[in-house]
Amino acid sequence: MRRPALCCVLLALAACRQPREADGLRVACAANLSSILSVLARASGENVQPAYGSTATLTEQIENGAPYDIFLAADRKHVEHLAELHETSRVFAYARGRLALYTRKRSGMPSAAELSSPSMHFLAIANPELAPYGRAAVEALRAMNIWEAVQHRVVYTPDIGAVRALVDSGNADAGFTALSLVPPEARYPVDPKLYHPIEQWGCVLASSKQPEAAEHFVAFLLSAKGRKILQGAGYAAPD
Repeated sequence: MRRPALCCVLLALAACRQPREADGLRVACAANLSSILSVLARASGENVQPAYGSTATLTEQIENGAPYDIFLAADRKHVEHLAELHETSRVFAYARGRLALYTRKRSGMPSAAELSSPSMHFLAIANPELAPYGRAAVEALRAMNIWEAVQHRVVYTPDIGAVRALVDSGNADAGFTALSLVPPEARYPVDPKLYHPIEQWGCVLASSKQPEAAEHFVAFLLSAKGRKILQGAGYAAPD
């Protein structure tokens, strides 16, 4: 694999897309929700303008004054951090994420020995410093006792959404991503005992210009209908 080609792929995927100037809820959304947010928006009846990215990057944008109404993160820590800064008017748990291995080169979940073999040239993982799913992937590899063997072959992406693109382009043999982001025939759930729970929290931001619409969307997200949509996409209910 040529490194310049890989760099081009990563650069194209690195930037978080800012919401357009338009009427609608401005939702900062962890990249793992990119396959399902539009479904939730339509079902709720709200016009949602999303900005996808890693949880850490979106948190930094909010701290710097980005004009979002809602933040849907991939962990609890960053939401609590914003609450401590008095940036939120409401916080809530909305889902528990599930980690999956994505590959198009085999059928069946690779064993630890197969993942650490020389035939696995590159393994894509979201940057664990920015993305909770990336942290979970590293935890799983450590729990399988193969992190030392594979870490020099890991390709880090700016967020979880870029992992699938690397695998689809052939720039990685496999990748750890969110169960919700990959097709059923090519995804292999990782044993949840191998990583800490991915508790996904969100918040309504205190600076929201549309607090009533934001509360309406959150109410739907947490309703039985909203949870059914999330569970259908591969998420578990929060504790």
